[in-house]
Order: sequence, then structure tokens, then C-alpha cells
Amino acid sequence: MRWNPLTESAREQSVAKRLRASSKFYRFLWEIRGELFADGFEEVLIESYEPRGQEPCPPAQLAMAMLLQRYEGQSDAGAVDAAENDRRWQLVLGTLGEERAPFGQGSLVRFRVRMIANDLDKKLVDRTIELAKRTGKFGWKKLRVALDSSPLEGAGRVEDTWNLIGRAMSKVVNAVSLALGVESAQVIDQARLTVLSADSVKAALDIDWNDEDEQRSALKRLLDEVSRLESWVARRAKKEAAVPPLKDALTLLRRVVEQDTEPDPPDGPWSQEQDEAIRRVQAAHHDRQWIDPRNGGRAGQRPRARASVEIARRRRAAWSSRDSRHRSRISPQPGGGAEAS
Repeated sequence: MRWNPLTESAREQSVAKRLRASSKFYRFLWEIRGELFADGFEEVLIESYEPRGQEPCPPAQLAMAMLLQRYEGQSDAGAVDAAENDRRWQLVLGTLGEERAPFGQGSLVRFRVRMIANDLDKKLVDRTIELAKRTGKFGWKKLRVALDSSPLEGAGRVEDTWNLIGRAMSKVVNAVSLALGVESAQVIDQARLTVLSADSVKAALDIDWNDEDEQRSALKRLLDEVSRLESWVARRAKKEAAVPPLKDALTLLRRVVEQDTEPDPPDGPWSQEQDEAIRRVQAAHHDRQWIDPRNGGRAGQRPRARASVEIARRRRAAWSSRDSRHRSRISPQPGGGAEAS
């Protein structure tokens, strides 16, 4: 089912002309609609998607909605609402003046599952960034940061722990490369991020995924590289890490690691601040859903990988060491008072 928007319509031309500078992204998408799905890409989308309903939405139109959704960080319900009430969305989707969205929440979920299953979500983003780079109609580096891993916190992300952490790492790399004006490959090389050298983290790790010992070793390696990336950013981009988009990317990476590795709690002392921080992270993610491809695309609980005993011991030792140093600084000394560090 092909999509044939009327790009040359007088009404669309009028709306596009009145867009402000802050809406440049929407005009960019509107102008590249035809080229984005050329070279057989629309046919690939049609083959990979099995639309339902009497009047199914064309896959290319759903792909445009997916780009808008990722750029704005909209939920599926928010995307449907925007398609009905935001003229910028309607301009891009070719639905100006229509009262109802051309898709429902269920269509977005099914389409996203099919796109990710066929690795077409990445191809869609890559083609969009390439057009921004070639046409100069939108800043391609800023676009890459906005689109590259934005759905990590969105419902419906079909992703396991390994690639989820890898995507969060990629978002940090892209954000720091933009902030420092360097190539992403340079950051990856200098921070020694070997897990980002392949198409996916699981491909880079290259282990027997049925072997639990190998999984634990791979998780240790992955978390070590997360630490290396954070250390590299702290040394090279401390100022930039305090403001978006790098600050947001780092926050997302830490949340993903805390949520998905579930380290065993240390036996050592916990501070009230540590307990509260963990409760905030857990609460922030408690209601997030994951679309399980093994369950017909229905919402379910995303599988988590537990950190190995070695990782737990290492974290326990670090926490205990920090607490010991803290106690030594405030311990009372003979004659009253506390020792100054």
C-alpha cells in the first residue's frame, strides 16, 4: 500500500511557508518525503508490514509518524493526538484538514515491532540523517542526537539488556561528539569502546548466548566499557556534561544500567541518600512497558540480566571503601572535635 501525499498542494505550500524557524524540522521532513522512501525503501516497508483494518495506513506514512514521535519523544497516545491537532504533524503526514488521525495506537505498536524486527527503524533514521547531511536543510548532527536512541524510554521498544545499554552508550557518544565537535569514531577509539564497533553490542561481544558463564563475563565487559565511557567524558567534557544534550544522554545511560543489570545490594552500610536514589530510579521505570515479540507484540516485562557476583563484589568494595573514608573524616578524636580531612 503506497503513500501518495500531495506535496504540491496549495494548502500545504501555504502552511509550510508560515512555519517559524523553531519548526524547521517539520518543514525538512515535509520536503524530503518523496526522496526518503525512494530507491525501493517504501517497497521494503510494505513487505515487512502486514496492515490490518478496512482502511490500513500506508507504512511510509507510519514511518513519518515514527520519525515525528522519536523527535518529540511522544507516546503512542500523544502521537495520535498530535496527528489530529498539530498542523505541523498534519503537514508532514499529508492530512491537513482531516479531523481524525490516519492511524491508531495499535497501528503504531504493530508497525514499530515489525520495523525493529527487520532492523528497519535504524535504516529509516540513517536515511533521514543522510538526507539532512546531503541537502543541508537541517543540522544532521543535531538530528542524529535527537533520533539515534530516543525511543529507549518509549513504550514498545523491542530490545534486550545488551543492545539497550549499547544504544544508550551510542547516544552518549553522539552527544559528546556534537558537544566537542569531533567525530564519533574518535570518541569510540579514545575511550576504547570495543562493544560499539559492530552493528550491535551482541554481535561485538560474540559469545555463546546459551552459556551463563559467558553471559556473566560479557556483562562485566559491557559494564566496564560503560565506566570507561563515563570516565572519558568526565576527563574530556566535564563542562559539556553539565548541560543538555550530553547531560540527558548520561542520565539515560545510568538509568538503563541501574534498571537492567539489577546488581545485588552490598552487605556494607547504605546511606539514606543511596536508598532514596534507588527508589527514585525504580519508581521512574516501574510503569514502563516493553512489547514482547514472543508474546504477539503485547505489553510485557522486559527480560533483565543480573550482574555477576564479581561485579557485585566490586561495587560492594567501592561502596565500603567510600564509607570507611567518610567515617574516618568525621570520627571523634580525643579531646573532642572531629578529624579534618
